[in-house]
Amino acid sequence: MPYVVLLPLMLRLSIPAATIEARAPNAAWIGVTFIADASPSAVAGSGHWPIDFRSFDRVVSFQGSAPVPVAVEYSHGYQVRLRIHKDSSFAMLPLFAAEAVVGEKLFKNPNSGGLKTTHGWLNVGILGLFGLDTLTGVWNLKEGWHDPNGRVRRLVHGLLMLTADVGFVATDRLAPNRRAVAAGNTSGAVTHRDVAIASISAATVGYVIMIFR
Repeated sequence: MPYVVLLPLMLRLSIPAATIEARAPNAAWIGVTFIADASPSAVAGSGHWPIDFRSFDRVVSFQGSAPVPVAVEYSHGYQVRLRIHKDSSFAMLPLFAAEAVVGEKLFKNPNSGGLKTTHGWLNVGILGLFGLDTLTGVWNLKEGWHDPNGRVRRLVHGLLMLTADVGFVATDRLAPNRRAVAAGNTSGAVTHRDVAIASISAATVGYVIMIFR
């Protein structure tokens, strides 16, 4: 006789009757009848519930179960570039704020030599920062493309930063020359300022996307 047939009997004998009656005096024990060894009349007269153990051999398949997450590994170079990218990005907002203040003063007083020098150095700092962040960011975006976790956010961040890159280069090219400033032509300065503001806005949105996840 299979061992599974003896399991209910073993469980019943292992518990003292006094304990059973004390805990559940009105409870009724459910007997188990092995279908292969019992006739229908015996099952009906015994008061036991028949369980067909042969049905346990059926294979149950689970459809639509969640896929097992796959671990994604990154190279040491990826981690180094990510650290450089993050640390250098802390200087972005202070540079934007300083450039906005100096640029607005220079717009109102275009003949100030000190403001022009400060404005130029701040411009170099922004271009250098975005050059470094573009190199490390695009490199890591390519290497981490196989990782689906946060891919859309990283892609949107990268596109906004690349848009800001183009805008900053255009801002530098649209800077008014000395002759236009001396002649009082402010149209070039207005375009220069508007493109700079649009570029700073795109870069700031891209920066905030990666901070608040």
